[in-house]
Amino acid sequence: MVFLYYLNKKNRGDFVQIDYNYLTDGLGSLSGLETQIYRKGKRIAHYAPVHFEPNISGLITNEIDTIKGNAYFLESETLLMFGVIHSLSDHITLIIGPCAQVRPNIRTIQAISKSLGTSLTERKKLQTYFEFMVPYPFETFLSILCFVNYFINKEKLSISDLIINHSKNRLNENIHFTHHQIRDDLFIPDEGPRNSYITEKNMLSYVRTGNMPAVKYFISQSPACKAGKIADNHLRQYKNTFICAATIISRAAIEGGMSAEAAFTLSDQYIKKVELLQSCNDIAALHMDILLEYTKRVADISSGREYSSFVKEVIRYIQENITKTLTTAKIAERFGLNRSHLCECFHKETGRTIGEFITDLRIKEAKRLLTTSDLSIAQISNLLGFSSQSHFSRVFKKETNHTPLELRRFPLQDREK
Repeated sequence: MVFLYYLNKKNRGDFVQIDYNYLTDGLGSLSGLETQIYRKGKRIAHYAPVHFEPNISGLITNEIDTIKGNAYFLESETLLMFGVIHSLSDHITLIIGPCAQVRPNIRTIQAISKSLGTSLTERKKLQTYFEFMVPYPFETFLSILCFVNYFINKEKLSISDLIINHSKNRLNENIHFTHHQIRDDLFIPDEGPRNSYITEKNMLSYVRTGNMPAVKYFISQSPACKAGKIADNHLRQYKNTFICAATIISRAAIEGGMSAEAAFTLSDQYIKKVELLQSCNDIAALHMDILLEYTKRVADISSGREYSSFVKEVIRYIQENITKTLTTAKIAERFGLNRSHLCECFHKETGRTIGEFITDLRIKEAKRLLTTSDLSIAQISNLLGFSSQSHFSRVFKKETNHTPLELRRFPLQDREK
């Protein structure tokens, strides 16, 4: 990074106009990472070890304007990392990356290719691109980002600053609802101190089912859970507790449909992050972040990421209103469509009718409530909009081969099936 030192030494104390082509070529050559500079949405400088189109940074560009801060990192769904620096002096944006701790395997490259909308021929070029990409440990990549930001903005940031800002930005993005929007059944009413086991059971059920509204409410209430002593040092205790939580949360996500490879890779990423933090409050924020991230990924799998944005919106609307009276006519009215057209579009993409999808979702929610709450079967039936308890039991038996009472008595046996 000698060239950066030279740029700032030329007229110490005075503003030096940075040659961004020189910076891009130098930083890219030294790091081996693709480096781009934009001004007012137009790319003005670019370095890449191997050129590939479409631009891979397209995976994260929609997020750039939503993040606060001069320097931060973003992660794609496939855990590619990108560093972003906004210059305070001349309104440019520097993007470094993609980067990863290990080179993406074939399956991950296929997922990246699908997200970019590339052809089979382009996918082979994408594979070549990643063969030349230099893998970096997470902390090394963040160190590069801190260093470059210092010379561009004269702002000293630590690795932990970047990690915690990343978590807080995601929390601010997600926790923005009001109390009156929260469903009444998300928690068993308070009866003295919360039981840690019940709280954990609820939390994992939200991850397993991709229940974003529930997990947001869970986080906003900050339920107190006491962990056993697993370290003598207070900070180490927080880190060890986080690692334990990451393990069980990742397993719940796998049960919810996330691939084991993706779940464990994400868990490893978070564990590396927590080891770089030096504040218990920062670890607490990261704890909320990991909970949201896994739940969101399971929710994406449930809604079908291959569906059109319209069908995803319909699915999201159904998920968020599953305890209310839902009819195809009401949903069509919500989206300003003809009922027949809505049903045709939904069935064409999902292979199911809207009625079948609603029933399936209600049965999944019923199973969650039967195994994690003390609500009676009659209460669950009423909550999920069934006309009667007997109707609920008939539908439940048809869909699961068990009665609600059997599931409540033998939840683990049913789950294995």
